[in-house]
Amino acid sequence: MRHSRIRLLSISLSQLIFFDPLDMSKIYEVIDVGEGSRSDAYLDGERARIAAGNGVAIERVKAQRGVKERTAAGIKRSGRYISQIKQIFKDRGLPPELTYLPIVESSYDMSARSSVGALGIWQFMPRTGREYMRVNSIVDERLDPIESSRAAASYLQQAYEFLGSWPLAITSYNYGKGGMARAVAEVGSDNLVDLIEKYNHPNWGFAPKHFYAEFLAAVEVGMNLQQYFPGLELDAPVGIREVELNNKTTLAALISSSGLSREEFLGWNPALTPTSRIVPAGYRMKLPIDRSTPPLVTVAQVQRFTISLGVMGHRWKTFCRSTDCVRLIC
Repeated sequence: MRHSRIRLLSISLSQLIFFDPLDMSKIYEVIDVGEGSRSDAYLDGERARIAAGNGVAIERVKAQRGVKERTAAGIKRSGRYISQIKQIFKDRGLPPELTYLPIVESSYDMSARSSVGALGIWQFMPRTGREYMRVNSIVDERLDPIESSRAAASYLQQAYEFLGSWPLAITSYNYGKGGMARAVAEVGSDNLVDLIEKYNHPNWGFAPKHFYAEFLAAVEVGMNLQQYFPGLELDAPVGIREVELNNKTTLAALISSSGLSREEFLGWNPALTPTSRIVPAGYRMKLPIDRSTPPLVTVAQVQRFTISLGVMGHRWKTFCRSTDCVRLIC
């Protein structure tokens, strides 16, 4: 299994990997196709060819592009704020491995947007986001890596307390706490492997079944960076000073008092929409400790960047009944 993970991490964006979705350690072929898009007809034809050549049903052949470059780029950019994120989780008494979950969700891209409305490095949907932070027309803290990390820590802590294990809590990040609780009740087991094998629901498909496996793979990459990406250096850490507003304040007044340009201020405070006029009380304004440091993100990035969910892709089958499969977090 370790060998198959190393091989998968070497797959480039310009390559397609064909594998068995029920046994993800089984890789049929890796094909160089370039970075341009391929039609459904092409993919279906290749799947049919590979299925026939291996004597399996076409449903047992799934295709996905490699994510080597995207993963490396995401881990590199995480250096700007990963120390603050780890401190947030440490202060809550949460396992530090949880801070690698954004590798799966967004490759640590602050402005990542999914086609269904999930946003930021933790990919909160609007409804869930509102339970843990400000998400409205003035402030959307899903775009703030610090505030959204506080929200993610709160969610994961509650999910663990509610569901009783980290495999279930982490899977709930994809499937929801209520969904996981219903699965446990129906199957009569809180063992994630049992749920994968026995639970049957239209929404309990490929993505939630393999979400914990993707997380374990992300942790392995994050903890063994030089093994997977030799020579990769993280971006330099960014020093951030937070000032909590006691009263609502105009955006213009905050910009004026900060000594930053409007573009710089919004870059340091990506949660604020450029059209905001009033910033609410309680908002934690972000300011650079070193004025020469580039902002966290440019306004243009916030407005235009869009990616799809599942950055890591559905990669590794790491589920088993041995405790080794959950040794990272138990």
